[in-house]
Amino acid sequence: MKSHLIYPLLVTVLIAFASGVSEGQVSRSLADTAAPVVSQAIADVSSPIVGQGVLSDVASPVVSRGILNGGGNAPGGSLIRRAAAGREGFPMIRAWDRQGNFNRDEVYAANEDLPLGGLFAPDFELTANAFGGWNRIAGFGPETEGDNAFDDDFAVGFAYGRRHSYKLRSEFEFTYRSNDAETLGQVEVYSIMKNFLIDIEIPSNFATPYVGIGIGYANVDTDFDRLSGLALDNSGSFAWQPIAGVSIKLTEKLNYYFEYRYFSTTDLGVTLNGEVLDNTTYNSHNLFMGLRVEF
Repeated sequence: MKSHLIYPLLVTVLIAFASGVSEGQVSRSLADTAAPVVSQAIADVSSPIVGQGVLSDVASPVVSRGILNGGGNAPGGSLIRRAAAGREGFPMIRAWDRQGNFNRDEVYAANEDLPLGGLFAPDFELTANAFGGWNRIAGFGPETEGDNAFDDDFAVGFAYGRRHSYKLRSEFEFTYRSNDAETLGQVEVYSIMKNFLIDIEIPSNFATPYVGIGIGYANVDTDFDRLSGLALDNSGSFAWQPIAGVSIKLTEKLNYYFEYRYFSTTDLGVTLNGEVLDNTTYNSHNLFMGLRVEF
């Protein structure tokens, strides 16, 4: 430390004891005098280190290994991660407070301002659903009325996804559907879908309506009666489904919901006595009830 920085400290101490001031007064006087001295000393020492990039060379691998950001979920970790990444467009906010709680309001408000409503935002909450309900075939193959009509049956499924904001959710869903017809046989459908759902804001703290769309893949497994003459040539197809429902808030994390879906596939290539039937798709109406937890 340079000599001209030491002199003010010595003079302050000598004057204080010569004047008979109290210990507390000496401490306050030293603090007032020492603060600028220490600040100047730190600046003198640190300037060449920072200028030579020593600190940045040390900090860079530490941040990249996640030591500072705690894997993204540590208190305040999101702020450090984003600052280190320096990605333009991501607001400087703390996703987690010092107690490790998710700052839901701040994060979701920031995500809504990002492209696609925050669909690819790095901070979110997870969702898990389990549901089931009524399944009615709206169309499948020829003459599905009368004795050939499929009975109303059931469908069950589960989904796992993310809540990106108070308005936007997305999820991967697996669903099993089953129907029987007395003279035709049984149809089972296994589907894997990617759903995008928008929660509609209304003046209610109890219920939240929502709409969505899902796209994915369906595998149709049939056990047709041999006397029906029906056969399925192509069991796999593209599938899609519009969704509309209402969520009922049970707790801060748990929601009960009921919804309607119209599920449809592309052409399945059904044949009747060896002849290919045109536009034989699997279509069904669904009424589901389920529980969704957010964490």
